[in-house]
Amino acid sequence: INAEYMGFPSILLRSSLKITFQSPPGLKKNMLRTYDMWTPQQLSQMSELQGAILFILAWFHAIVQERRTFIPQGWVKFYEFSMADLKTGADVISAQIQQTNSLPDWATVYGVFENAIYGGRLDNDYDIRILTTYLYKYFNNPILGYGPDGSATGSKGSTTISKGVTIPFSNKHDVFVGQVRRLGDADFPELFLLPPNADRLVRKQIAFKMIDTLGRLGDVAAAAGGGFNRDLWNAKLKPLFTLWDSLADANRAIFERKDTPKRELSPLSSFVWMESQISYRIAIMVNNDITDLQKVCTGTALLTQKASVIASKLMAGEVPVTWDKAWEGPENVSMWLRYVVQRAAALLEWRQREENNTLLTQPLRLNHVFRPITFLNAFRQETARKAGLALDLLVLDCAWGDKGTVAGAAIELQAEGILIMGAAFDGSKLIDLQADSPGLSPCPVCKLAWVLNRQKGDQVVDVPCYFSSSREKLLCGLNMPCQGDKSKWILNGIALLLEP
Repeated sequence: INAEYMGFPSILLRSSLKITFQSPPGLKKNMLRTYDMWTPQQLSQMSELQGAILFILAWFHAIVQERRTFIPQGWVKFYEFSMADLKTGADVISAQIQQTNSLPDWATVYGVFENAIYGGRLDNDYDIRILTTYLYKYFNNPILGYGPDGSATGSKGSTTISKGVTIPFSNKHDVFVGQVRRLGDADFPELFLLPPNADRLVRKQIAFKMIDTLGRLGDVAAAAGGGFNRDLWNAKLKPLFTLWDSLADANRAIFERKDTPKRELSPLSSFVWMESQISYRIAIMVNNDITDLQKVCTGTALLTQKASVIASKLMAGEVPVTWDKAWEGPENVSMWLRYVVQRAAALLEWRQREENNTLLTQPLRLNHVFRPITFLNAFRQETARKAGLALDLLVLDCAWGDKGTVAGAAIELQAEGILIMGAAFDGSKLIDLQADSPGLSPCPVCKLAWVLNRQKGDQVVDVPCYFSSSREKLLCGLNMPCQGDKSKWILNGIALLLEP
């Protein structure tokens, strides 16, 4: 069955073995599927120009689909691009060619593709920017051998879209298929204009997920065993108990409550004290829950519904719901505990520096707070108050390195510990990666400031800064100096990260 059929007997369906079919991956196979859909009869009725543009469309469609292999560097998530997008895109281009009897109106093509067909599926502004960059790269006059005014330049049919593959001006099916077959069976990151180490990052990510999944299989089986088995609970929860005891013993100060001072506080000072209170409440909550579970496991306390729910989550290797609501951190519970203690301990130092009025005199790590976005907003309020400016007029700008300064800044904040993916950075320019380059590399100190006018230009690219390498949460965008065509760095999928 390859289509929905309501008359299929339900009894037979229930007793049948269901198998799903997934299209084979790869740019080459993707384009071959497209030309299986476009028959020789259909292509023979088109002009050679239309055939060439549809070849570019098939390439573009394959690129945006197969780029999903490199999530989150290719796209931040899996977008459901489909054959319906390809068909609609072909209809738009065909209608444009018939209307102009020549080259399409590219502005119309860009608008429809970006805002409706393909872009309508994207929900990340930086992914939309990648899509737009691809559109401008592949849909234009020069790639077809035409000048800006639409006159032929003599290079028609000789433009290389990839190594060994040219854009044919033809309406013959076998000509297009012949060009597609020149592609290799394996896809390399360079085909998508990604850095050459992108596939290593994918393999590493798959390996980590597999290890985590295998580790959770036994935990899930134990959690689903039914009933309370003290020996089993002790065996499964003891490593977490040991981890928390060691973290707590090394950081006893995080369990000491200190009330917010009665003096008038600035926006940044208020944030530090509020964040300190949050870290205290999280630390106390986690310590109480783990202490209760330890008592249950040793037989000195009765099992409660709350303890049972928390234990089942911990034995499944997951963060309990109440903990996750307090702070949405890593999915791995051991890492979650480490990060909570790391932040709570760091906030003690932040609080001490606030009391000494030295908070901004030394570099800060933005991953040392539970709410980095709120911190940047407090920094914005502090700037507006000191500069006497309206809050909504200020935009975030930055400068890199110890000697960098942000023009027009009333207050500067030094942020350290920022990582970069997709390129290397020496403080003055972005640097290409090699196949054996590390996936993440450190950046120099970044000086942040809220100003009236943000730096712009062809030698500056706006780079997204995410909370972690999963790229699920966006913090802000930061300018980075670059050399040459900045579209290269956009398609590289570069990003800044607060932590791995």
